[in-house]
Amino acid sequence: VLFNSDGTTTNLVTGLTTGRRWSFATYNDFGICVNGADAPRRTIGTAAGTVTLGGSPPATAQFVFTHGNRVLMITVDASTLSWSALNNEEDYTAAANAGSVEVADSDGGNLLWGVSAVSEALLGKENGLYRLQGTSPSTYAITNVVPARVSAGAASFQAVTFGNNDIWYGSRRGAQSVRRTQEFGDLAERFPSIKIDPYFQPNTDFTLSLNRLGVSQMVFDQQNNRFFHGVDTDNDNQNDTLFIYDVDTGGIARWPSMSCASLFVVNNGVNGDEVFMGGYDGFLRRLNVSASTNAVNASFSHISDLDLPGWAKRVRRIFLNVTEEGSHTLQVTPRYDFGAGGGTTRSVSLLGDSAVLGSTFTLGTSTLGSRTHLVKELSENGTGEFMELTCANAQAGQPFTVLGYEALFRPIRRLNRGS
Repeated sequence: VLFNSDGTTTNLVTGLTTGRRWSFATYNDFGICVNGADAPRRTIGTAAGTVTLGGSPPATAQFVFTHGNRVLMITVDASTLSWSALNNEEDYTAAANAGSVEVADSDGGNLLWGVSAVSEALLGKENGLYRLQGTSPSTYAITNVVPARVSAGAASFQAVTFGNNDIWYGSRRGAQSVRRTQEFGDLAERFPSIKIDPYFQPNTDFTLSLNRLGVSQMVFDQQNNRFFHGVDTDNDNQNDTLFIYDVDTGGIARWPSMSCASLFVVNNGVNGDEVFMGGYDGFLRRLNVSASTNAVNASFSHISDLDLPGWAKRVRRIFLNVTEEGSHTLQVTPRYDFGAGGGTTRSVSLLGDSAVLGSTFTLGTSTLGSRTHLVKELSENGTGEFMELTCANAQAGQPFTVLGYEALFRPIRRLNRGS
């Protein structure tokens, strides 16, 4: 099925094996499509232009990618890597320097994916990664397939992507990346999911359906420099949770209750790339579009001994320095000695002037919100060595900025602590 830019769909071919997951690659202005069960297809985006790929490609290829101006395919449930002739997606004869090879077929794992990484390709097997080296524009021969220096193999043929000069992929240990170093051409690895490791460890309160990582999805958002990783948490063989990794900050977000059957990048021709997610429910969703209107309940707390440690103090006044935000209200709650005292919440107006819209407001004369920041005085009668001041917006979505505060107090007694 082709999804058109106007939101409609077009059936390209029917009668194929159902329940299969597909792999796609673009080559010579064609789309190459494989699903591990039916003969590979070639398409130009129309029903008439979608035909069985000519020549003798692998009959049951599960993964397809391009490298060195050739089409490479991986046979389903095997370790066989096949490549086409130079600049010809329909010629797989040895006379044209095409062929195939078994990639470490004795290591006990299947070959799942391949990714072109500039001068070489990386091959992902269930028990480890391998490097496909020795490519050039005029000839193509596998000169060396050596075990890569990484500690985790691939989990899913749809959980691999290239971005930011790294290859990112889903492994049994979580999200992993490898990149070629400048020293001796070695591979350096890292685990961006180490911060959320309990999700990928067995027998924790957060453990995912580790036996379903074989259906996980991954895609890299080049425009925002982050990647998405879809996983299953309820053991139904359908990805229901997205982890979003921000490469620049190292931050990780978790989106539950997703329907993630596929992830892919689309150039919308206007604002650049967008990440699309195909769902098991039949819907197609856009993920990196700023369309949320969710209001946020915001708060912060600050704890201080008021520069006099070891003394119990009685706080009499609190002066709060805030910015003017119009007709909004700030909720201020002082507490003492970590909740032992205090706890009364007071409302502080963030309106710049006392004149408000109403009978006392004169149009053209009265000012409304004219001050850039305000100092608000609160009467207080709390006692303790430590004061915790919490500020929060009264309603979700209302902004506030606290520039600082001062507390006036009277020391009561020195505290004698036991040794």
